[in-house]
Amino acid sequence: MPLTEADKQAMREQRSTVQHVVLAGRALDDDDISTLIEFLLTPDSVTKSLNLSYNNISDIGVARLTTALSDFSSVVKIDLSHNKITKLGVIDLASTKLTELILDNNVVGYEGVCALSTNKYIKKLSLRGCGITDAGATLLSQGEFASLLLSKNQ
Repeated sequence: MPLTEADKQAMREQRSTVQHVVLAGRALDDDDISTLIEFLLTPDSVTKSLNLSYNNISDIGVARLTTALSDFSSVVKIDLSHNKITKLGVIDLASTKLTELILDNNVVGYEGVCALSTNKYIKKLSLRGCGITDAGATLLSQGEFASLLLSKNQ
């Protein structure tokens, strides 16, 4: 279920106190990401983590989200597992200062792996079930990750 008026009102009222936002499995799409940004990711936001897993977010929504993240740096963790993200969205996410990123069951692609492997901020990265090859896993193993989850890949 996409964001309702009640969801929007709650975000407006609590954006300066909510640290962890869970909107998993709500069938959110790229337009809902714009609404989320408008109501939650603002200069007075203290949000540290977003769980947006099991939705319908594509590279377009990720581009909107990463643009907002560059302006509001309180978010350090995002779970975007089980969405519709491809290498283009992954490349956008790799340009952020997130410290934890979960992208399980998305199509990361080798170009996405390359971008993530050079990110100096991400310390915990989960890419389970993303079709990553041995070459991609080798490249990622050379990154500066404290935790790297790669199970269920090729």
